[in-house]
Amino acid sequence: MTTDDDKAGGVATPMTDKCEYNYYNPPIATPSRVDDVFKHARQLERKLIHLQQELSDAREAMAKYLGERNELQKELQKYRDGFYEEMLSRRDLTPENACLSCGGFGVRVYGSTATWRGGIGGQALTNDVCDKCWGSGHRHYKWPSHRKSPTSAEGEG
Repeated sequence: MTTDDDKAGGVATPMTDKCEYNYYNPPIATPSRVDDVFKHARQLERKLIHLQQELSDAREAMAKYLGERNELQKELQKYRDGFYEEMLSRRDLTPENACLSCGGFGVRVYGSTATWRGGIGGQALTNDVCDKCWGSGHRHYKWPSHRKSPTSAEGEG
């Protein structure tokens, strides 16, 4: 089966029974074919250089943005520290004497709704008074324990 290209000396198409490339008998490298290969290689080299430049530019931009992000994180941490110290100062506390359990807030989040008296609860996060400082927020000065209050009140009455 032949086509018009075959008659004109062109390359065989997939419609023919001839193979375009025979691995056992590769076509002879003609000067025009070698020139085409070198032309294609130069195009690929230009693309590679362009992509390497884009990659370099992207790395520079990423380094710049990472530097800006680090500066913003430092500034944010400064504001956080200032806010925490301001909150503690309003309670007449310092970071050194703040309760280690609640951080000076006097309130903690507990992982269940069970009461501190041992009652049955559910599964939910619950805010309640800190069981280390009993709400004072101070590491060394604790308010009266709520656990002792009901028992002493029940015993008196």
